[in-house]
Formats: sequence, structure tokens, C-alpha cells
Amino acid sequence: TRFRNVTGVQTCALPILCLGRHLGAMPNDPVGALKAYERDRALRTARVQITARAMGAYFHLSGVPAAVRNDLMSRRRSDDYSMIDWLYGHRA
Repeated sequence: TRFRNVTGVQTCALPILCLGRHLGAMPNDPVGALKAYERDRALRTARVQITARAMGAYFHLSGVPAAVRNDLMSRRRSDDYSMIDWLYGHRA
């Protein structure tokens, strides 16, 4: 799957691409570009953490809630990652 193809290099490249986009848009204002980059990355990293916590809770259910989760998951295609496509399918 595409998730197995995400390497450390690719993960590191995303912030660099994002910073480059801001620096390219504001070549005469590196401080402003860095602040814009910081805003973008702060929002994204917060979303990643919130999603990780929610998924951790979801995948560690037990009892009836786990049975419901398992039933819901069994109805999805094994390669359906649409709920988290934003994480790997985004522009940096």
C-alpha cells in the first residue's frame, strides 16, 4: 500500500516543500515566510496528533464497542484509507 512507501526521507521532505512554497511566495520577507510556515505546520501537526489519539482509542476498544468496530471495518475495502487520505495525499 502507499503507506509502506512513506519513508523518513519523504516525511522530512514535506516540511521542506512547505517552507519552500512560503519562501517562494515571500522572497523578500523570510521572517513572514517562516511565520506562515509555522502556522501551516502547527495546524497540520495538531490534526495529526488529534487523529492519532482518536484512532488509538478506536483500535483499542473492547467488548461490544470492539465488535461494532470490527463489523464496520469488515465492510470496508482493505485498501480504503479515505478517512486519512489527507495525511498522505496532501500537498505539504
